[in-house]
Amino acid sequence: MKDERRFFAIVAVLMVATVIGFSNLSQKAEQGENLKGLQPLRVKGGVLTDDLGNPIKLFGVNLFESHLGWVIDQDVAEMKRNLKAISALGFNAVRVPLNMSYIEPALKVFPDDPRYEGVMKQHRLKANFPKFLDELVKISGKLGLYVILEFHELPADPWRYFAGGDEKLRKTGKHGGAISWMARITYSQDGTIERVELDWDKAFEHVPKALAWLAKRYKGNPAIAAIEVPWNEPVGGLADDENAYFRLVQACARAVKRVDPQRLVFMDVQDWGAGINFLSPSSCWRIPDEVDALFPHFYFGMHCPHMTYETALQIAAAHWVSWFLAWGKPVLIGEYGIAGLNWESWLKGNGEVLMKRYQLFGDNPNRKAFHADVIRACLEQWLKMGVDGVFYWAWWCGIQGQEVGQRTYTLTHGLEILGEFAQKFKGAKVKAVDAKIAVVCDKGRRAQYGDLCDLAAISQVLVEANAVPYHVVFSEAIMAERRWLYQLRRYARVIVLTDSLQDEVLTKVRLVVQPSRLILVTQEESGWREKLMNSLN
Repeated sequence: MKDERRFFAIVAVLMVATVIGFSNLSQKAEQGENLKGLQPLRVKGGVLTDDLGNPIKLFGVNLFESHLGWVIDQDVAEMKRNLKAISALGFNAVRVPLNMSYIEPALKVFPDDPRYEGVMKQHRLKANFPKFLDELVKISGKLGLYVILEFHELPADPWRYFAGGDEKLRKTGKHGGAISWMARITYSQDGTIERVELDWDKAFEHVPKALAWLAKRYKGNPAIAAIEVPWNEPVGGLADDENAYFRLVQACARAVKRVDPQRLVFMDVQDWGAGINFLSPSSCWRIPDEVDALFPHFYFGMHCPHMTYETALQIAAAHWVSWFLAWGKPVLIGEYGIAGLNWESWLKGNGEVLMKRYQLFGDNPNRKAFHADVIRACLEQWLKMGVDGVFYWAWWCGIQGQEVGQRTYTLTHGLEILGEFAQKFKGAKVKAVDAKIAVVCDKGRRAQYGDLCDLAAISQVLVEANAVPYHVVFSEAIMAERRWLYQLRRYARVIVLTDSLQDEVLTKVRLVVQPSRLILVTQEESGWREKLMNSLN
């Protein structure tokens, strides 16, 4: 009898093992079926590569609807129609903005919690969002599109309609009913809402956990290129403090890596993702080891307000991205596009040339040519600077698509230029890490608003001489960490902007850079441009 029991027990174990084995094989087969030649992405030697070590460039687009209409309607057919169009146009990646409310609609309530469905229904939201997201990832993989997941918004707005709120109540002082448990709400004496702001303490504690939930759900899935941290365009609060932001990013990145050690983590930088108004060390040279790549945002016009249009077409995108290239991490542009072209002060400052070239303020403005020229300039400059990826903002039933009231599912209004660059970008050989030239300058001399002086003036010379890609090593980094000083040894030429530079920095640079490779520039001297150009030849 004991032998019979033992026999049946062994048979039962074998059957369970067989079922589990077939289940695992089925899952692996399904995952393989879902992918169109996609391999897990890695970072090797500061370069984005596939699993075999081959460099890869991501030519991507942001999905405007992934945190808006698609989430509310969850129309898989419509989502698939858009993804097919994106793939057919030559893109190989999508950035998927999400509202964190869909992952954690109430404190510590995730989709695998029995309470999840009830909380979502309470806010008039569909509870099958996780399955919809699964389909988005699956379809993207089938189409050869890598996916980057990011929290575009946190649950901190009481009126957001796509988080279950009523936008009509926004200015009434009444709560709109949206998921907003991460908001710090101040009420007036009459009970109306006076002020709403993000509760940064809650964000620090809970955003890492929500990112970890995403990492766990898609652990090992090659279609996921990366998870972005901490969230989209962080500004204010902890994002204004260098040390606090470092800890926040590190906590988010560690949470992802703890669940899926091989998953890449991309980091959005401070100051609305652009580092224009202030550029903290925690957005460039002092980055947590757990972060694999930088993912800043750039909008032509908005992010070079003092630069003339003609000069911006020549250097604006290259000048800006140079701030991020020297720090040993791949750089991908998380957002760019034509959204910044309506920056009023910039338009006024360039009114004459824009009118002459495009009749921009006339009866028949040629916006198509205007858009094409701007996007072409950005992409050409980033190609030459060797960035590892770009993601246009944004696809919405096409570009411009729904933004102009049409469902085109293609590129229109001058954005056809994106299709022309798809293969150029994916096949690009230039790598930022191969830069042979470095510029050393004080961070305050980076000409962040585009004035044609200081670093921007040097950038213009370098671009004209085709001395690209180039790196910028800020003097503050050299003083903070010895490794940035020693890195100067690897460049064929080191240009030092001496204006406002501490004597100690120049002394340190002279100790590690041979005189034959050192070029000192003082812009107060007449003829410095010609001297620099001659030194580069």
